[in-house]
Amino acid sequence: PPEKEGALPRQVGNKTECGLLGFVLDLKQDYEPVRSQMPEEKLYKVYTFNSVRKSMSTVIKLPDESFRMYSKGASEIVLKKCCKILNGAGEPRVFRPRDRDEMVKKVIEPMACDGLRTICVAYRDLPSSPEPDWDNENDILNDLTCICVVGIEDPVPEAIRKCQRAGITVRMVTGDNINTARAIAIKCGIIHPGEDFLCLEGKEFNRRIRNEKGELRVLARSSPTDKHTLVKGIIDSTHTEQRQGIAGTDVAKEASDIILTDDNFSSIVKAVMWGRNVYDSISKFLQFQLTVNPPTETLLLRKPYGRNKPLISRTMMKNILGHAVYQLTLIFTLLFVGELFFDIDSGRNAPLHSPPSEHYTIIFNTFVMMQLFNEINARKIHGERNVFDGIFRNPIFCTIVLGTFAIQIVIVQFGGKPFSCSPLQLDQWMWCIFIGLGELVWGQVIATIPTSRLKFLKEAGRLTQKEEIPEEELNEDVEEIDHAERELRRGQIFRVSLSNALSSPTSLPPAAAGRECESLPPRVPPPPAPGGQEGRGGAPGTRGAGGRLENPGHRVQQERVKLKEV
Repeated sequence: PPEKEGALPRQVGNKTECGLLGFVLDLKQDYEPVRSQMPEEKLYKVYTFNSVRKSMSTVIKLPDESFRMYSKGASEIVLKKCCKILNGAGEPRVFRPRDRDEMVKKVIEPMACDGLRTICVAYRDLPSSPEPDWDNENDILNDLTCICVVGIEDPVPEAIRKCQRAGITVRMVTGDNINTARAIAIKCGIIHPGEDFLCLEGKEFNRRIRNEKGELRVLARSSPTDKHTLVKGIIDSTHTEQRQGIAGTDVAKEASDIILTDDNFSSIVKAVMWGRNVYDSISKFLQFQLTVNPPTETLLLRKPYGRNKPLISRTMMKNILGHAVYQLTLIFTLLFVGELFFDIDSGRNAPLHSPPSEHYTIIFNTFVMMQLFNEINARKIHGERNVFDGIFRNPIFCTIVLGTFAIQIVIVQFGGKPFSCSPLQLDQWMWCIFIGLGELVWGQVIATIPTSRLKFLKEAGRLTQKEEIPEEELNEDVEEIDHAERELRRGQIFRVSLSNALSSPTSLPPAAAGRECESLPPRVPPPPAPGGQEGRGGAPGTRGAGGRLENPGHRVQQERVKLKEV
């Protein structure tokens, strides 16, 4: 059941199978009796999903000792293995090649152009004597009887648009057919009609990648090797052969530097936000001190940091040196002529073990005030002028600043000899605070100076050796963010570097992104299922990879299913 009234039902398990079970409930049918009659331990044989055959099958033993196998998978692949199809009365009839072509044209392609993933559900009856050779999958997964073809709609995540605003290029790698993949990509905003981007199937990708260049955005009917090639780079044929038996997800994990453990695209956005926030937090610590800086979506409005980006940029070095000049000038001025300005006794010539002097207490208090207000300056590391932006959305930071100020008052006024402090008058306090506030004004002066004109400034914290840096990244210093010269720039392709250029022979024609779908009217998405459903089986009488409705668990996005009459 849903967590809140009116919300979508919670789903636990494989999203495709949960969508199918939800559709069963929408048809006013109950799959629980089937499960009770055929529990998981009674399943005779299970062919788990394989990314090569794009299907999964489950074999059960019938009361007459014969066998029945239920299969579901990619519609155009499973339909090629069907020789019969159930009619409206539930009776099998001959399913000829021209019938299959007609179904592809009238059922599968319209669904695919609407962005629906099409799944074919079929079965086959097998004799008990002689018992089939279950290890011979090619013979077993043939002569099927088609039950139905369903279309599953995946919700379009807002996270894709957030990634694109953050300068990250999103590429789709899917097992769906090319029409479905292209339609979903258009709906998600991964590609747009008229853009010169590529949509390829896995076989075409494998054939062309080594020869020519192109901007790949959608890879359909991809194999585990295709995923590895895209993530890791072009690999030699021996290495490819060794990976044929590995599941696509495992190959991608092995090839990746960072692995997100949940199947949720929004986690990528959170990873980007936190990654950039950690980088900024380290930079702020090196510039002043580590403060608590929760991530905000404004971090997504600038390009990603390069691999060779130094921890201390030239802008940060400008801030460090600039504020050091201000603080040292004021501290030495107070040290040598401060007693004349405040008309107090000098503390420079005071004998050892003498009581604390007002002179040195003012120097100490002024130093603390300058650090306190410079802490506000240190919130921004790219030369932004509004250092107060979002400060009240960070209560921990405000608490630290106010708490430090309150503790300083207690130390100065009541610390006495243990802290070597002498209580100050109100006007002396005002001068200390005034000099500290000067840090904010001085920060604006520093921000006005273009970093590009300070050629003597150096960077620090670069970890990548020069010979390992691609040529295009060696010029990142020139492109350093500096708000004194320009606004934060948006957009940079965040890509996985291939050992050779990602290739393809031809460009996608301007309107090719959706030409198969141009003559079709838009399809209104079906309403969400009214009851909570997610489960283990793929269709009535079948069992799948193991989901359930009765126990709460992690929530996956609701999927909706359409049934096309056949």
